[in-house]
Amino acid sequence: MFKINFTLSGGFPGFFKRIEIDGRILIYRIRNSSYKFELKDENIMFLKSFIEDRLKYIRGEYRPVKGTDFLKYRLSIELNSRNYTVSWVDEWALNKSLPKEILEIENLFKKLLEIYEVKSSYNRVAYIEKNNLVLEIYVRKLGEKIFLATLIENLGEDIKYISPTPCHPDILIKIDEERIFYPGYTDTPCIQVLEERVLRRGEQKITLATWTPQKTEIYEIEASFPFHGEKLIKIKQKIKSD
Repeated sequence: MFKINFTLSGGFPGFFKRIEIDGRILIYRIRNSSYKFELKDENIMFLKSFIEDRLKYIRGEYRPVKGTDFLKYRLSIELNSRNYTVSWVDEWALNKSLPKEILEIENLFKKLLEIYEVKSSYNRVAYIEKNNLVLEIYVRKLGEKIFLATLIENLGEDIKYISPTPCHPDILIKIDEERIFYPGYTDTPCIQVLEERVLRRGEQKITLATWTPQKTEIYEIEASFPFHGEKLIKIKQKIKSD
């Protein structure tokens, strides 16, 4: 038996997101809404391996010592008929550093929350499967701004690739000659050092971007992986900007 329950809350009143995994079923909950998805065997194998490698850290509680607007994290695991639970808050609200394994868990599940928020609230406009990779483009329009999300999923063996810097996203997005903004990456000063990354078997990664069209017309979106170097997979899709 393998079950996961990860909750992110706090920050401001009413903020709440949760991922529940029971076998192949994943449920994404946000406030009073819930969305159901089915995982692939490769996704489950990746998550199980990731958790098992960090299992000894999934216990105890890291309580805040300052501040009030911190985020709260809680992870519960059922694995091989045993239960494990750990809870923590944003590191800045503690009087000590969190173990890197807890930060790795935090980063993974925050990314999963991003992925399933996109899958539940954006429109998928393009999908391609090639070389055991799946690449998808999602779009959400809000006023004059368009929110983009590209998802890469590896169904084969681990893939190693190079990023030009630690500040570059994993997937390159192009829209004709338009300028794309990558939240968390754009205009961030970063040392120009090549960084080796790995896309594990069964792992999903997401790249978010925003775009404000300069005029109303049909544009072509192109997404490719990886961001830098030889492309392993690429997809193009035309969309109307209004």
